[in-house]
Amino acid sequence: MGLIAVLAAVIYKIGPGQDKASLAASAGEATIAGALPAGAKLLSTALDGRLLALTFESDGVVRIAIVDLATNKVLRRAVLSGALLPATP
Repeated sequence: MGLIAVLAAVIYKIGPGQDKASLAASAGEATIAGALPAGAKLLSTALDGRLLALTFESDGVVRIAIVDLATNKVLRRAVLSGALLPATP
């Protein structure tokens, strides 16, 4: 639950000040190159209008990548220091 609150705060803080209008519908898939490093484990996603937050684990560190879905470019990256990874059985 705490991770979700941090993620929401990060998206709010780094998002542009303009209106976050919803994306226009489009056919087909978008390719977002370089959003996740090789071997990364995707933990969660969050969509806010045209921004997509990808929370992932890479090399034991929890990170966030914010992607602009209109341009398919990574806008920002953040490291969640002190974030605990879920225990694996």
